[in-house]
Amino acid sequence: MTDCNNCPDNIWDDDQEMEDTAEKEFTIKDDKACEWALKKVKQETEEHDRLVALAKAEIEELQEQIAKLDQALASKTGFFKSKMYEYFQTVERKSTKTQESYKLLSGSLVWKKPSQKMAPDKEKLLEYVKANNMPEYVKVKEDVDWAGLKKDCTIQGNQVINNQTGEVIDCIAVEDVPGEFGVKL
Repeated sequence: MTDCNNCPDNIWDDDQEMEDTAEKEFTIKDDKACEWALKKVKQETEEHDRLVALAKAEIEELQEQIAKLDQALASKTGFFKSKMYEYFQTVERKSTKTQESYKLLSGSLVWKKPSQKMAPDKEKLLEYVKANNMPEYVKVKEDVDWAGLKKDCTIQGNQVINNQTGEVIDCIAVEDVPGEFGVKL
């Protein structure tokens, strides 16, 4: 058995040492050993947080690089696209209700026709529909006031009882929640 009264600070320096130590029986027998273990948890948490921050910073840099690449692509291809559009204006195109197109071997030139779309202000629109007596356009989402109902229920054995009526509510299951140990740093 290992107690931590004389644990070196570098006991967890590498994964192999940690595995070797974990294989031994490890116990905490006093506050000093527990304090040492708490510091180890704190160190690991700080290292995790440092690495996550580093990864997030790298992700941010990569996203900036992607934005620069997108911008470079737009500037490098913009000239050619404008010249293709000028050419597109001179050829006979296939036309549909929403777009015009011209096929070539390597792809197609496509011009999407201008259109309009509706963009409702949902709050004002709801007021309008209610004020103009149009209930068929109002969605009502029914939901249980779980917080309120829960206050009026108790668990007895494996059943939930409605305190107001005394009846068993079969549609509420009782689940066992295991205890959980945690460390606050």
